[in-house]
Amino acid sequence: MAIDARLKFCLSAARRYLNAERGCLMITHTGHEAMIYDGDEELNLKFPFSRHVVGEVMTSRSGLVSFQSPGQLQGDAMASMKAHGVRAALCAPLLGPNDEDMGIIYFDTRIGSQFSEDHLARIEELASAISSVLA
Repeated sequence: MAIDARLKFCLSAARRYLNAERGCLMITHTGHEAMIYDGDEELNLKFPFSRHVVGEVMTSRSGLVSFQSPGQLQGDAMASMKAHGVRAALCAPLLGPNDEDMGIIYFDTRIGSQFSEDHLARIEELASAISSVLA
């Protein structure tokens, strides 16, 4: 099985584990660049992921769980989540050797339950495993 197919399988399994509506794996590591989606394809075409959540993860270089509801979102940075009704998001960085940025793994939902810190810990473990395969 090709690496992209294996990554898609991992993303799909993680999305089901989280009961997320969709997931995205963005790999920026040289030689492995990819954008892999799983879930609601129509929404993926309009809004692939929350730039605010991904930006926070890339800046802090650590995972993030966001518990927001459409009525509570504030600020321009959350506008895309509000516009598409995203209620909860979870994101973790893919970090390689020497803390090298290799991408992100992201999940969100408009209708599912909120994500927990335990969910984040499991997804950070998956992100670490994916990073080690890509390195």
